[in-house]
Amino acid sequence: MPLDHPNKLVLRKLKDCFPNDEDAQKALDLLNQYGKLSYHNERDRIHLAILYLCENSLENVSQYLSMALSDYRDVLVCAEYPESAKFEWDIKDEDQEKYQEAKRIEKQRYQEWLRASGA
Repeated sequence: MPLDHPNKLVLRKLKDCFPNDEDAQKALDLLNQYGKLSYHNERDRIHLAILYLCENSLENVSQYLSMALSDYRDVLVCAEYPESAKFEWDIKDEDQEKYQEAKRIEKQRYQEWLRASGA
């Protein structure tokens, strides 16, 4: 059965992470557990975040899926804000330059991954 996902970017990144069709289907089956319920917010964004974090591991997909099912925001922080999330609130205020640089770097990394093709 061919892989199917309504978001072409998610499908492309899925294939990049899991070139083997069988593994890609297993990963897709896992990903599709998130997005079934009305309170599952930002399905495609969560799927991309999980793929970004999974390091081409089905076990990691499962672990990040569990995290998303518990609180989807945790997965987004890990994927999209890994550097700036390390800053304590008082440090953000004290050293805005370092904080802004961390935000710039993490955004650049994630955007490069989204644009890249191949595992």
